[in-house]
This record gives sequence, C-alpha cells and structure tokens, in this order.
Amino acid sequence: MSRAQPTHRAQVRRPVRWATAVAMATALRSVGGQAPAPDASLVDWVRAAAIPVRPVDQPYVDSTFTFLGPLVGRARVLAIGELVHGAHEPLAFRNEVIRYAVTHLGVRAVALESGFTEAHTIDAFIHGGPGDIDTVVRTGLTWNFERLPENRDLVLWLRTYNAHARQKIRFYGLDISGADDAGIMPRAAGAVRTTLEYLDRVEPDVDRARRARVRGLLDRFLPARYAEYSADERDLLRTTLERAYATLRADSTRYSHATSPSLYAWETRNAWEAVRLNAMMAAGIADTTAMTRAVVNARDSMMAENVRWVLAQVGPTARVIVFAHNGHVMNVETTFEGQRVESLGRYLRAWVGSALVVLGAATGAIVGGTGGIGGWLGDSGVAVASPASFAALLAGAGRPTFVLDRRTGDHLSGVAAALARPWPLLFDTPSEFSLVVPDQAFDAITYFDRVTPAKLR
Repeated sequence: MSRAQPTHRAQVRRPVRWATAVAMATALRSVGGQAPAPDASLVDWVRAAAIPVRPVDQPYVDSTFTFLGPLVGRARVLAIGELVHGAHEPLAFRNEVIRYAVTHLGVRAVALESGFTEAHTIDAFIHGGPGDIDTVVRTGLTWNFERLPENRDLVLWLRTYNAHARQKIRFYGLDISGADDAGIMPRAAGAVRTTLEYLDRVEPDVDRARRARVRGLLDRFLPARYAEYSADERDLLRTTLERAYATLRADSTRYSHATSPSLYAWETRNAWEAVRLNAMMAAGIADTTAMTRAVVNARDSMMAENVRWVLAQVGPTARVIVFAHNGHVMNVETTFEGQRVESLGRYLRAWVGSALVVLGAATGAIVGGTGGIGGWLGDSGVAVASPASFAALLAGAGRPTFVLDRRTGDHLSGVAAALARPWPLLFDTPSEFSLVVPDQAFDAITYFDRVTPAKLR
C-alpha cells in the first residue's frame, strides 16, 4: 500500500499490515463458542481487582507503576500487547511501563514487533551513536512504526537513560527483516547486504568472489522477483548465505576479538535472518500464496526464537520487555487457510513457562474505527465494544484506565469458570477480532475506556 505522506489528518489512510491482516483475520476463532453477558459477580470482581492507572497524558508518576513488581513476579519476559496498531494510549502506556521496568525491575532489553536488521541502527543510537533522531527512527523501524511519535519518544528516552546508566539497555527488532506495509519484504536485501559487509570486514579473502556475485543478484531479492532467478542463482544465494552463517558460528572467539562480542553476536543472528528470508522466498517461486503462507507460518516462530536469543544476550537474570500486537503476544493459537499457526506467546509459554507474563490490552471504543483485523486505526468513525465482549465486562469497573491481573480470579469458582470460556475480546461482529479464552490468553490486561489515533509524523 502507498506510503505517501499525508498533508493533514483527513487524508491519512493507515495501512493494514499484510502479514498480520492475513493471519489475524482468522486469529483466535478456533476457540469457538459464544460468550454470555457479564453477570454481577464478574463485574464485582473486576471492580475489586482493578488496579487504577492515571491517564497516560498526565505527567509520569513513578509510584503509579509499583503494581508491576508483584504482577511480573520472577518472570524474565514481560510481553505487552496492543489491540490495534497506531493507537496513542497503548503506546504511551507502554513507554511508561518500560520507564518503570528499566529503572526498578531489572529490564535490560526492549524488543519490538519490527524488523531485526533495521533495529540495529536504533540500538547503536541509544548507546551514543551518531545520527539525528528522525533519521534513526525512520531507518530503524518497519511496518510504518517510524511514523508514530510515541516510538520516537521511546528511542529518545532510552538514549538519555543510557547516557548515565551503569547497566545499559539494548534495543532489538524481533520481526522479519525488510518487511513493511509498502509490500511484502521490500527491503529484505538489507539483511543479506549486512551479512556480506560483516564478512568483508572479518574474512576479506574468503569467498570474496561468491559475495560479489551475490551482490549482483540483490536487486531481485524480493518476493515479486525471486522467481526470476535461475536455478544456479538460487543455489548460489542459498549456499553463500548458509556458508556465511556457518563461518561466523565456527570461530566466535576470533570474530568477537576482531570486532566486539556484542556486534559479533548480532551479526551472526542477522546472518541467520538472511538464511531464513531466502528460504521463505524460495518457498514461493511458483506460487506467491505458498510464499505468503511460509511467511505467516514462520513469522511468529522467528519472533519467538529472537526473544530467546535476546534473553541469552542479556544474561541469566536480566529481564526483557517485548511489545507487539495482542494477536502475537497472547498465548493463543491462530489459523491461516485452515492451518494451525502458533503465536509468539504460545511459543514462549511452551519454552519458558511462568517466566513469561503476558499483559494484553482491551478498550471500550476505538476512535477512528479499524483499518483491518490486527491492522491500524482507520480514518474516521468510532468502533464500540459489544455489550457481550470482555471489554464491556472490564468497563464495569467504572475506571477510564486500569490493569487487571486475571490470575486473581483463579481461586473464585464463578469467576474462574467464566474466564475459562471464550469471549469476544473487543467486538462481537463477524468481521472484527475475536474470541479468546481469558485464562489461556493472558495473565493480565490493560483496559482503556477509549483509544485514539496517534498523530502520525
């Protein structure tokens, strides 16, 4: 979709995320069933358990977020979800949670649903690297997230914090490199170029001719043009990238000394990304639908594997904050064309168990409507949660913004039974997302009485 910059808000057409829209159109429906309207006991529980949070546009108050300590407990990963992309309140809330968690809870890395390769620009910047903030954000984020001022604010805060901190914070992208709303992986070649450039630096005389040949192919390293490669060219791409990854893994001590341990670790992971990107494109040589299916099936698993890699980078006791769409971070199963697709949250739950805490998001109303399932805010209108939705139950607390620890209802038989049934999370219409079982999907949830559009830059 077009990325033309609007001149005023009425012209804004917020794009639907291609991969998210495909996967999330059927997301969470496998749980089936219909949710009952909230009864009085459930509403009473919500009112009693709701943890009030001040509106996000009021000045930050540190004490507002002390609830995060007991909520997170000993978990190493706090996964924060947003219910729709491009909404101001969830992003501003995320920034404040990160601020508290970094300064009080031992969080040492922030990882977003954005391209892995591109995010390295931001990590360098927050560690005092050169560049101006607008250029860094524009080149370091994907999926149009570079246009959200809240993301700019986050990057600036991390740079300011790191300037004086003894324990520096790292920034990572978890998502497929090169993907964007402008098309399917239009900048995927960046991951390959980065790998080749690093090898030029650490192994200038090994496979130099092969790398030169691969560079000559990168103008076609796109889903729409990958089929133009000959069989020999495809083989050259695959073997060169696989050899590059194997080479980097073979001598970690030498390459770490030649650059730095952190850069070596990141470059090796980026080579892994390049191998995976090439495999996904190769899957769609004769059938673009097959390629799209390969991307959708691989995307959450790649993000989950990247979270596991980030945990290894920060050490055995440090914590990581992950931020992505609800449909990624919640512990739910999605479907695509009848095939089961595991979410990022399900992978992490299987791997780390209670070391993961999922903080989802819900709202009573989306100002601007919706631009697609799992997509961005629309241009106009207001989408209001159904009276039978989980959001309507949360609205019964009578507070504009709060956090509810779902686990506090586990020992209440009536509440526990209700939370074990499927509920519409936001809207109870066939076209809107979607049914979830609360006690499976998340550990806690943030409720906003309404979310409004971020002011795109």
